[in-house]
Amino acid sequence: MKSLGVKRIACVLFFALLLVNALSLFFRKPEANGVSGKAVIDLAKVYPFEEKQPAPPRRSLAQRLSSLIGKVDNACNRRTALLDAYRYTYGLSARLLGKARVEDLEEDVYRLDNGWLTYLTLPCEQETLDWAVENASELQNFLAERDGRLLVVFPLAKDDEIMGQLPRGVTSYRNRNTKAICAALDQRGIPCMDMAEESGLTGQAFYDMFFRTDHHFTHETGFAMAAHIAEKIRALTGQVLDEACFDRANYRARRYEGVFMGSQGRKVTRGYGASCEDLTVLTPTFETSFRLTDALTGTVREGNYEQTLLDQSMLTEEAFAAEKDLYRAFMWGDRPLKQVENLLADNELRILVIRDSKAAVITTFLACAIRYLDIIDSRHFQGSIQTFIQQNPPDLVLVLLHSPGQDRGTARQWRLK
Repeated sequence: MKSLGVKRIACVLFFALLLVNALSLFFRKPEANGVSGKAVIDLAKVYPFEEKQPAPPRRSLAQRLSSLIGKVDNACNRRTALLDAYRYTYGLSARLLGKARVEDLEEDVYRLDNGWLTYLTLPCEQETLDWAVENASELQNFLAERDGRLLVVFPLAKDDEIMGQLPRGVTSYRNRNTKAICAALDQRGIPCMDMAEESGLTGQAFYDMFFRTDHHFTHETGFAMAAHIAEKIRALTGQVLDEACFDRANYRARRYEGVFMGSQGRKVTRGYGASCEDLTVLTPTFETSFRLTDALTGTVREGNYEQTLLDQSMLTEEAFAAEKDLYRAFMWGDRPLKQVENLLADNELRILVIRDSKAAVITTFLACAIRYLDIIDSRHFQGSIQTFIQQNPPDLVLVLLHSPGQDRGTARQWRLK
């Protein structure tokens, strides 16, 4: 009888959900967070392709349909004022039904057995893997002609199946995809690191390195990963990086309590049981001076670490109250191209980072030890990476991406030309 009562409540919520969704179509919602700011510079013209680039492997009909649905979903997210009420009702109904999976048109959210939320990595087709490896190999050859080096790093992912927290019957392919591409890269002589295999990364339990409500890892975890990557950079370039930049004792921690609601938490809402968590930001105690240029808008920022590498507008009471995407505080979020100059660096090292969003917290620390740090987000950069390299020759290119899979967008991130 109790089960029947819960189902009846869920049915009522379902119809309420439909009503709220229908009403929401008549209202307008402000633009969602993302790559914002008026573009005044056409990066495709500044860094043009020398020849037409081949498209990524052709997606199946199901994948293309999923992409179309995702675009419609994103459009609705920008236009519906009652979206929050819709999501709350949907999350509450999923919670009452005891669902470990909350369906979303863009990407489903799963509740791990320990309560953390996650996305899943889908299997990588051989054609996609071969395409990504070939791109990396061509980039390595291109760099070798210019005395540059290549390093590929796969960051941690919360959906690590080895941890044993995936719901019953649910499979993730993060580890298998990463092992497969690492093996293929190794055969081509391309140095790579899987951070999941770096033992004792932070001394914390595995899931404590992540946010409960977000797929990203914490700023403290980003520091530990940056220190590991710095060791590899030293080995590959022969350059001595200031060890003080990777000594945790040289950073202060500021904890903002109960302010962070991650992207997965915002999708399932408090109706599903998600709640705000703490956000810790590390800042150096030593003197810093940077110049950061946003290539898309031409905006130049100068100052210390906090003034230049952190978007302080994301660390305000107003941003906390609105449950904004606070992860954008690190390196100003997702921008096509950012160029950072460390005005106090004791070296002339130039590194190009090809990244996705997970690299944001890592690059804030790498910038402390490197003179020039160019950062390309391959999801948004419309120009030629090779042309950029010709104009700004790096000592090393650091590819810091999730392993390719069927996830929408992970394949195109591996366009490295």
